[in-house]
Amino acid sequence: MTDGDIWRHLRLLESIGDVVDHAEGPPIVLKDPNDDPIVYTALAGHADILRLSFCARYKIRIMTDVELLDFLRQLITAS
Repeated sequence: MTDGDIWRHLRLLESIGDVVDHAEGPPIVLKDPNDDPIVYTALAGHADILRLSFCARYKIRIMTDVELLDFLRQLITAS
């Protein structure tokens, strides 16, 4: 990605994202406990997309890197 692509991507994320407080809870991501705060914060913010399989249980959409980029490109072209 070029510098311009990165800035456009960041502006897009800022325009569609919500700021939520950091959230904590008991360990849930056994393979990488450092992911726990991310999962809990996503749950607190009612996230629609997160790349962790644990989230399927909470009906948070799971995407690969390529799927996420395709999704973001569709948002850009729809705007």
